[in-house]
Amino acid sequence: MQGVLRMQTGDMGGAWVPMFSSDAHGRPGEVYWPVGVLGGELACIICSAAAQHPRVRRAGCMRRPALPVS
Repeated sequence: MQGVLRMQTGDMGGAWVPMFSSDAHGRPGEVYWPVGVLGGELACIICSAAAQHPRVRRAGCMRRPALPVS
């Protein structure tokens, strides 16, 4: 089933339970990227349907200093 986020729970013997349905709770033209669930609340990134995925900035390169080996 497309557009349904399911979560495995130990309360029901390890069954996968529907947590969110974009058809029931979402708006037309939006794409949802789940980030986490905390206290029964779904945290997600909402994108327009044209974007299809969230934009993520690349992290800068870190350089490790050369340490002399003795």
